[in-house]
Amino acid sequence: MKITDVKTYVLRAEVGKPVTGFRGHYETVASRISHGFTAVYVKIETDEGIVGWGESIAREAPSAAASVINELFRPMLLGRDPLDNEVLWEELFTAMRIRGHFAGYYVEALSGVDLALWDIKGKYFGKPVHKLLGGSFRDRATA
Repeated sequence: MKITDVKTYVLRAEVGKPVTGFRGHYETVASRISHGFTAVYVKIETDEGIVGWGESIAREAPSAAASVINELFRPMLLGRDPLDNEVLWEELFTAMRIRGHFAGYYVEALSGVDLALWDIKGKYFGKPVHKLLGGSFRDRATA
């Protein structure tokens, strides 16, 4: 199986008022930037028709995470086996570490790709991802 395409979708839902979970100084800074909710969805397609979806955390400037995926990760992923998700994660993470990129938007972008690769793996093996990761400790959670 090979990865044939990687796409990103930047979503914004404006609510017209500051949205923040910060306190003190950071609350003031965040409230000037964020007036809604944002997300970057990652879609990875394979030559076997299996599609994986992931979400990158994108609290501020979601286009930055999408650019990392589109311009850096996509070329590194095309033609690769998505079942090698651990190897791919390490290669993607290491690609820019020499330039000091190992946090922030870079890792937020990587998280969406990682989730999409796990989604493909779960679909390929016909198992929920929690089974591939070693099982679950409970079957329900209190909301």
